[in-house]
Amino acid sequence: MLRAGACARGLPMRRILLANAPFYDLYGASRVAVSYYFPLGIGYIASLLEKHGYAVELLTESKTIDVFKAVRQKLTDGQYLLVGISSMTTSFPGAVRLARCAKEVAPGTPVVVGGPHVTGMADSALQEQPELDFLGIGEGELTVLQLAQALEAGRTDFADVQGLVWRSADGQVVANPLRPFHTNLDELGHPARHLVDFSEFSIHSHVYAGKGRGASVVTSRGCPFGCIFCSAHLTHGRRMRYHSLDFVMKELHLLRDRYGVKYVWFQDDTLTVNRRRVMELCERIQNAQLDMNFGCFSRVDVFDDEMARVLSAAGFRMVTFGIESGVPEILKKIGKSADLDQARQAIDNCRKHRIRAIASFVVGFPFESPEDLRKTFRFGRGLDASILMFNPLVPFPGSKVFDPVAHKPKTVDGWARFLTTEAPPFDMIPGIPARKLKALVEREHVKYYMHPRRIVRSLREMSSPAEVWQSARAFLGVLSRALRQ
Repeated sequence: MLRAGACARGLPMRRILLANAPFYDLYGASRVAVSYYFPLGIGYIASLLEKHGYAVELLTESKTIDVFKAVRQKLTDGQYLLVGISSMTTSFPGAVRLARCAKEVAPGTPVVVGGPHVTGMADSALQEQPELDFLGIGEGELTVLQLAQALEAGRTDFADVQGLVWRSADGQVVANPLRPFHTNLDELGHPARHLVDFSEFSIHSHVYAGKGRGASVVTSRGCPFGCIFCSAHLTHGRRMRYHSLDFVMKELHLLRDRYGVKYVWFQDDTLTVNRRRVMELCERIQNAQLDMNFGCFSRVDVFDDEMARVLSAAGFRMVTFGIESGVPEILKKIGKSADLDQARQAIDNCRKHRIRAIASFVVGFPFESPEDLRKTFRFGRGLDASILMFNPLVPFPGSKVFDPVAHKPKTVDGWARFLTTEAPPFDMIPGIPARKLKALVEREHVKYYMHPRRIVRSLREMSSPAEVWQSARAFLGVLSRALRQ
């Protein structure tokens, strides 16, 4: 039985425990290049809950925190209204294990799991995992808030909580109508970074290009594009929604002044999709004289010389482009509207304005041939980008390439193999086993980064010892993966 409307030590029980499912150990040999990062998703949920008077505790793994032990200890020491867990596909086994820990210590405490994975697998995740009481589908802030309010009121019927999957009194799984995407993002508040020791968190080394502590920020939600390997539209929709620039600038000041952040990675799916807005953002950054550097995701078809110039002047030091393939026919099949000339020009514009460019590709589509792979490898090398990444295709739930019959693992632990840094869990290209594809990818990486000209140029592009160190970590990650193949 779920406990609702309970009290702890005679006081109304308004304590909520949020946890990010651990992921760090999943990266294996790549761990050397992976940092502990602050989870923005449950950071936003925590912020909204605090606004409504709930006492929130947030757990996410770091050098000093074992989330499994911490969850067990907290539930042993006190009562909570609700335990909320955020999970990606690869960390879903960890989310289930966390839920199991919670139920062993406090069997009456409700557990809700949200994030991209359960949003893509809502039809089966709750049915197959008795440790879970609820699933939050799509954006979780208002769903978790309304669930907490219902539990606090002692309710056992949750039919009016949009975006919730739950079990009725007779054990039937009920999927409520989806929640509309929130339009006023500023109302959600800034992520609750104050709930953790923020000094223990950073960003991954391959997107670092600054001179001090790094952090990530999201200024918008949504992606209007339709790449077949991506499931981002399920959690954030296709229509673009934005934080106001006043809100964004306040967060940048907060990161600098309170947390000592010097480098910000804008985690928006495509920061530059709204040209007028990003131009105004850059103007405001320059006028504020923040003494910070920045990086972001972009697309080659919304990145011209003027965009590169303005970003550079505002302190942007790195831009990632999802180019995906060096074969025009493959680009059409996977839903990319950009062309190869635009890719070449975008990388050239970055080089011209002293921005480090990451050229990212996805390889291993079922309709790719060995010759297509060779063309993509050759095109990627020819771009001469600061960082070149070939990622084996992983069929994430909710994407168009995911087949729920062929790709769903037999046990929950199988989801841990859905990593782009390891051999894919399936042979996606006929005639090319997954391990061989991964070996081809790592061979290309080593060939690219070990070239003397590349090493010299990389060192010249870097502006601080911290950047050199982070780049060295990224290279060690590439080398360690290659040696395992």
